[in-house]
Amino acid sequence: MGYMVVRGLETKRVLLDEIGILLIENPAVSLTGILIEALTEKKIKVIFCDRKRNPVAELMPHRGCHDSAAKIRTQIVWEQNIKRYYLERYCQ
Repeated sequence: MGYMVVRGLETKRVLLDEIGILLIENPAVSLTGILIEALTEKKIKVIFCDRKRNPVAELMPHRGCHDSAAKIRTQIVWEQNIKRYYLERYCQ
């Protein structure tokens, strides 16, 4: 319904239109699939942190640009040595 519900000692509702970035600083947080879908549709950047509160991942929509499906198909058919190069360079 356009809100994110945060449950703790109190329950609070936050209007999604007022959020630009959502930082999840604790890995014990639970998110619903409906919230993840709504955040993605609203193009809200979501950053996940580890237990030491260091950023470790972010939510990236597949429909981020007009040709993202084509880019994914292209990368699937890459040769192993090209895949290995990109993994070593960008995933370390």
